[in-house]
Amino acid sequence: MNKGLVSIFILTIVLAVFGCGGKEAMIWMQSSENDIHHEVSDAFRDVNANARLFAVYEYIEPTDIGPDQVKWVGINAKRPKERPLRVGFSQMEVNNDWRIYENNSIFQEAEDLGIDIIYRDAESSIEKQSQDILDLINEEVDYLIVAPRQYFGLEEAFDAAREAEIPIILIDRTANGEAGKDYVTCIMGDFIDVGRRAALLLAEQFPDEKICVFEVSGTMGSSTSSYLSEGFRSVAEPLGWEIISVDGDFDRAGSIEPIQEVLISDRDKIDAVFTHIDDSAIAAIQAMRSVGLTPGSQIEAGEIPIVSMGGYKDAMKAILSGEMLATIECSPRFGPIVFHFIQRLEESERIRSRIVMPGKTYDITNVQKYIITEGY
Repeated sequence: MNKGLVSIFILTIVLAVFGCGGKEAMIWMQSSENDIHHEVSDAFRDVNANARLFAVYEYIEPTDIGPDQVKWVGINAKRPKERPLRVGFSQMEVNNDWRIYENNSIFQEAEDLGIDIIYRDAESSIEKQSQDILDLINEEVDYLIVAPRQYFGLEEAFDAAREAEIPIILIDRTANGEAGKDYVTCIMGDFIDVGRRAALLLAEQFPDEKICVFEVSGTMGSSTSSYLSEGFRSVAEPLGWEIISVDGDFDRAGSIEPIQEVLISDRDKIDAVFTHIDDSAIAAIQAMRSVGLTPGSQIEAGEIPIVSMGGYKDAMKAILSGEMLATIECSPRFGPIVFHFIQRLEESERIRSRIVMPGKTYDITNVQKYIITEGY
């Protein structure tokens, strides 16, 4: 097999005690000094393609935090005897196809690996999600997978998990807390980068123009939407764009009415649409039709381009039909990657506290190629 060189950071172990009897996870802090280089051959000999890919994910630098904030974190492996590993999964809500695929991916991977899953649906309530996590702690799970509803609101639950020495892995969103203490790692897309890419796609359509963009946010107050907006504005504001925003709550049916209201009140101003999820992009297409506007990429003909995040098959079909400009992939397939890193923790390995899931841009140049094999 091909051999390569990898850099192994010299690590120092930091072990701290939190509060009255509370415990922090062991944190391996990376050092840039005196890096040791050695050949890796046997280390990856028996590792499957997914594992090699996920190992690469660890070294994608996120833009939402600085490199000095990324830690190497390890835990005391659980390794339960005479029973399967037991993992609690706290889902924020199941109100769109993305969440359904996320659930199915985690359930299927757990089944394939012989891992027991105990599942709770917070039903769009941060208060219920906090209680759900406390309930899962009482179930004596070995690990917690948490998809946070909002950035704030889970502090009490995180404290209880740390006290019970149950490692938390955050997926698809982050939450208020410190990596290495309140949670082990956060696995999600780089949403600042996605927002920036979405704005650049629109900038290509409107070179040197000051335009008005209608932004349909996801759940306001969530880290995902905050990062998407931040990335989008990092491009839009220097260009002098005006942005009109509404809360779409990552909900197709629920976002139609607020979208229609803005399209009616500001129809003469809106040049383009940026939505935080493909559900809202599809809702925007429907709403545009209902008020006599035309979605599409023919700017000179008065059409309004839509850029979104997701990678839904419905969005891919809309791109093929000319009603959407592009969608940037945000994969819900967390099952293989999250259990890959749980397995590494069980093998007493350290993992990065922030792991980026990259995503493709689907547009008219490539969507025909990917619509069969990708999307959901």
